[in-house]
Order: sequence, then structure tokens, then C-alpha cells
Amino acid sequence: MSIHRATTATSRDVASGSEERPKEIRSRLGDAAAMSDDLVITTVGRKTGRPRTTTHFYGADRGHLVLVGPGSEAGPHLPGWYRDLMVNPDAEVRVDGRTLRVRAHTARGAERRQLWKTLVAREPVYQRYADAARGEIPVVVLEETA
Repeated sequence: MSIHRATTATSRDVASGSEERPKEIRSRLGDAAAMSDDLVITTVGRKTGRPRTTTHFYGADRGHLVLVGPGSEAGPHLPGWYRDLMVNPDAEVRVDGRTLRVRAHTARGAERRQLWKTLVAREPVYQRYADAARGEIPVVVLEETA
């Protein structure tokens, strides 16, 4: 699995139906962010039905994209994009200059253990997140759809 660092843009920077392109986001954040890879996902808002766009770090594993949700499934602070995907798993991502339609699922069991082990080996900070969390941190797999 490879890990790609995203810009530090928050959902506030790119949400609220914004259609900003990754290049525009990176140019606003400066040269350091412009040099990093990113994944921009557009979900359907679970309450509004409107598009919601956020920028993420991501991993790639066996042809799938992998996101780590901050917070934990036991805590009250799951990110909106994750809660949106739980209601409607179909989304659109922009990555590496391509736009893809994807379907999301939360990795469970052996799939999650394998992905988590790989993620932590590449980015040890994820283990610190897990140690501080009140429950299991979601690992989301994005599979390309036709």
C-alpha cells in the first residue's frame, strides 16, 4: 500500500457545495501543499442531499483507494464525510488528475486488520490516533464503479 499526503485544506475550505479543483486548493495553500498528492471526494450530504467536498490523505491497496476517518466509531465526532458515506456509499473522487465514481465500505475483520497494519507501518501517526481514540478508527475502502 502506498500513502499519499493530501493538502491541509479542511472540509470548511472545500465544502458547502464548493466545486474548487485540487489545483486551486493547492495554490491557495502554497508550494508545500502544491507538491503533495491529494484525493478530493464529493459525497452526498446525508441531511441535505447536496454535494459535499473534502480533501484527504489516502492510501492505495490492490487497486482500491483507502481513507482513514479521524475520530472513532464509538465517539461522537465522526467526520461528516464518513457519516455521509454510511448513508449513501456512492461518491466521486478526483485523484491523480482523474475523476472516478466509487462505492465506499468500511473495512471490517481481516480486511481492516491487514489495511491497518499496512497503514501504521507506513504512517506511525495512525497508531497514535488509535491509542487516543475511544473506539476503532474507521478505515474506508473506495472501489471504482462503472
